[in-house]
Amino acid sequence: MTLPNKITLFRLALAAAAVGSFYLTFAGHYLWSLGLFLSAMFLDLLDGYLARKLNQVSALGTFLDPLADKITISAFLICLVDQEVIPAWLALLLIFRDLIISSFRDLALSKNISIPARKSGKSKTLFQTLGVALGILALTGLNPPDRNLLEPLTFYLLLLTLFISYLSGVFIIIRNYKKVF
Repeated sequence: MTLPNKITLFRLALAAAAVGSFYLTFAGHYLWSLGLFLSAMFLDLLDGYLARKLNQVSALGTFLDPLADKITISAFLICLVDQEVIPAWLALLLIFRDLIISSFRDLALSKNISIPARKSGKSKTLFQTLGVALGILALTGLNPPDRNLLEPLTFYLLLLTLFISYLSGVFIIIRNYKKVF
């Protein structure tokens, strides 16, 4: 197994630990969760970079890397819904978009058509990461005025992410529809 793939698997373990610490009740558990979440998302940059730099891009990595992103982000969107930081409809629409585009990419791959990530998709991941991080930060026990500021910021950032997500998803489908079907 390549080093980038090991890092991707480690990211999944970090995501599980981050969700676990989100729900455990010890002093600073949300800060731990935030740190683990951000570490997992930082390693997303590292595993892809190393795969390209070391010429170790693999079918397993191509499958696992976006899956790890979706699992991590989706789990935390659900956590934020559970803690009433964001509405369920927002999380569901973000998760639904990822499922649709992942299914489209899988269909393309079954026909030996690769649909690479583009800047808009990477922007979506960045905005999702920032939105989730702000949402977790809102729960860290800050003063109520701070939480009252961070929760709306989280909502509007994730709403912007929703717009970017669906726009990039439409472009992915339009750009590749004829090749896939």
